Amino acid sequence: FHEHVLCLSVDCPVETKKLGYKMQNEAGDVVDTYIPRKCSASGRIIGAKDHASVQLNIADVDEKTGTMTGTNKTYAVCGFIRSMGEADDSLNRLCMKDGICSGLTDQQQN
Repeated sequence: FHEHVLCLSVDCPVETKKLGYKMQNEAGDVVDTYIPRKCSASGRIIGAKDHASVQLNIADVDEKTGTMTGTNKTYAVCGFIRSMGEADDSLNRLCMKDGICSGLTDQQQN
């Protein structure tokens, strides 16, 4: 039987730090119950109550065989960017920056 500090509130990490409790795994490593994500497009912190946010994992593909390599690139987009209709443009910009896709082709520009 292992004793763990369990917390059911949303702001648990702040409360446990104030009280001096720390969430630990069986190996004794300190682990937090909630780690917020950051929007890849805007840099905003994605809160726990942002139910409009999405996270996309884009698989890396071997150019010779066309199969997945087992690694991926993760993008998180907050609900604010999505509500403005800027998610597609932001993802295109991020993918071009990371070399996942190239610029527009001649067919897409027309």
